[in-house]
Amino acid sequence: MRRHCIEVAAVIKVMLRADPALRARVSKLSPLDPDFTEELLVYLACIHDLGKFSLFFSTRSLSLQL
Repeated sequence: MRRHCIEVAAVIKVMLRADPALRARVSKLSPLDPDFTEELLVYLACIHDLGKFSLFFSTRSLSLQL
């Protein structure tokens, strides 16, 4: 799971750096500095699955599988 989170964050970073038009569109949506906005998106991408580490989610997922 940890590897997945890091990989998702890396993909976001590469996408934003590789596509200046995408970075510009994202920057227009944020009142924050473009570099800070990029780092914030990378951070949010990294933590997007943290809830899956919780006991509630783990037990709920197991009960749904039965």
